[in-house]
Amino acid sequence: KVIYEAQGFKKFTIDIQPPSNLSSTSITTPTPYGEVSTSWESNEGSFELEISVPFNTQAQLNLDRFKDWYIRINKIGETK
Repeated sequence: KVIYEAQGFKKFTIDIQPPSNLSSTSITTPTPYGEVSTSWESNEGSFELEISVPFNTQAQLNLDRFKDWYIRINKIGETK
């Protein structure tokens, strides 16, 4: 779920809430600055998350549900 914190999605929070009955999903939210996209896949005790945010915006990722997990970030700051 994407929660905006400043007008026009200049600043927002991405709150991952995976339901137990799904193994993967993706969502795209249009904003005035571009699309905010998230996709995730859960498989045999692992969880893979991909996030894309528009240039010149601020995103906060809420990982409270994963506080007991080992988290590794593979790529950060990549632009397309």
